[in-house]
Amino acid sequence: MTTNQTKSRIATIVLLSFCALAPLSSPAASVAPRVEVTVSAAATLDDEVFARIHAGMTANEVRALIGAPDRTDRFERTRTTAWSYQFRDTWGYDAELSVIFNDAAFVVGKVSTRHDG
Repeated sequence: MTTNQTKSRIATIVLLSFCALAPLSSPAASVAPRVEVTVSAAATLDDEVFARIHAGMTANEVRALIGAPDRTDRFERTRTTAWSYQFRDTWGYDAELSVIFNDAAFVVGKVSTRHDG
């Protein structure tokens, strides 16, 4: 992994951590269901689909919109899980979309990162 890729990964993790701190009210806040994910190829993504993902969506709504993630990452400290998808952005760059869920399986943030060369 190149130095730029390492820096990009670190920046993404920091951003994901901050996104997890954003308040999100939920009637199911006292119940924290565990989200089981079967990793498979991501649906075709583009910036338009990415824009439709918003805080408060459920994991099932995201899965219905863009499919199962390519990878999942659990962040115990912030009690969040990121679903990551590989895609090509509008300008033709390879990129990764990460959708961040709280333990109640609601979206609390999203981030898109371009891959270097």
